[in-house]
Amino acid sequence: MRGDHAGEGRAQQAGAVGGERELNAALTRSLEHGGWFTGSLPAIVQELLEVRNPGAHERRVDRETATRLRDKLMGVGCQGTFAELARVRVK
Repeated sequence: MRGDHAGEGRAQQAGAVGGERELNAALTRSLEHGGWFTGSLPAIVQELLEVRNPGAHERRVDRETATRLRDKLMGVGCQGTFAELARVRVK
């Protein structure tokens, strides 16, 4: 049961960044690249959680899914999540 609660906590944290208008507006104003941070990052974190939680607790993640997520994070054939995140700074 502990794994279930830990996963729920991480999902709530991801939602906190993307789900509260006042917080999002403040972050968008106070961060360089804040629109990406509040607009795109929550969905990316949610996608990782949906794969990671079952992968860590119930079943293995298939190679195709792992490769797709790695490529997205690292920027293979696209602007990578880590590169986007590195652009986020306090103004």
